[in-house]
Amino acid sequence: MSSQSVARRRGAPPASAVGVASAELVERLDGAVRELVRRDGVDPQRDPGLVRRLAEQVVRGHDERSLTGQVAPVEDVEALVGEIVARVSGLGPLQPYLDDPEVEENCTPQLPRSPGSETAANQTVGVHRGSTQSSQPGG
Repeated sequence: MSSQSVARRRGAPPASAVGVASAELVERLDGAVRELVRRDGVDPQRDPGLVRRLAEQVVRGHDERSLTGQVAPVEDVEALVGEIVARVSGLGPLQPYLDDPEVEENCTPQLPRSPGSETAANQTVGVHRGSTQSSQPGG
């Protein structure tokens, strides 16, 4: 089991594959996947599964070439595939949070300000993991 999957189970956000592979490598493989997406006429928003298969093909091809010493090896193939798919089909670094079922978004509508309503108007709720958390001034 990879350290990344252990970290995800413990509630930590997934590490960026850029930490595992050089930014230049990520850019190059991202470009290769985007070229395949354009060539094949794939809509990345409607078919992220196909984008994932294309990313796996590109990353695994690179990793196989690394066995010959032609290119640097990829330390975590799955993390790199996930990052490329998020870049091409999703919302980049925000995508892991959108995919995580434990992350919720709670919004409190902005209440009109009137005398005596300071506490309700200043209450804020944000994106978080687990149960609802709110903060009030002074508390």
